[in-house]
Amino acid sequence: MAILSLDEAKKLLGIQDSSKDQLLIALIPDLQNFLFDYCKNYFELVKEDSSYYNIYTKNCFNKDYYLKSAYTSFQDNKIINSLGKFLDSGFMKHAHVRVQSSVLNDGVYEVTEVTNTEITCKETFIEEPEGEYIQLSVVSFPKGLKIPFSRLLAFELNQQAKKGINSESLADHSISFSQSYPQSLLSAFAPYRRIKA
Repeated sequence: MAILSLDEAKKLLGIQDSSKDQLLIALIPDLQNFLFDYCKNYFELVKEDSSYYNIYTKNCFNKDYYLKSAYTSFQDNKIINSLGKFLDSGFMKHAHVRVQSSVLNDGVYEVTEVTNTEITCKETFIEEPEGEYIQLSVVSFPKGLKIPFSRLLAFELNQQAKKGINSESLADHSISFSQSYPQSLLSAFAPYRRIKA
């Protein structure tokens, strides 16, 4: 589900042992959700001028990369569609899928296998029967997100080390810590932001 895998994050951050693995595993999805909100963008393949393309990689596609169906259910680590339209709609393994309008499983998930009737994901779902119109779309993260995302992750790791400290003073020097991210980090995501009307 992640912009960065655990191994990629450790490599980019220069971490060579497993001492921070659990913290990274917890932080990566949280920061990814922050990025979705901040950019107002889930990096879905979109339609424009009758062509489907990813606006960041500029790749064109002939498929919809989207499915809205009342025949979709969730069980274990599978999204199941009894109409059998996943391959025809362009869903593919080693991509990501965004789930919307479900009762319990909205989010972005990493796809490991796809057949026409099932999408198998790395994550486990909460069981949910057919009946609601569930929207699924293919997500494609631009490779250019990896470095700025790793910097955001490094900042968060540093903040975790200072957790509980709001300010400190030494003689004539004082420092205050804020809960927001520095603009220098956030500006790297400017090309990926969408303005919503």
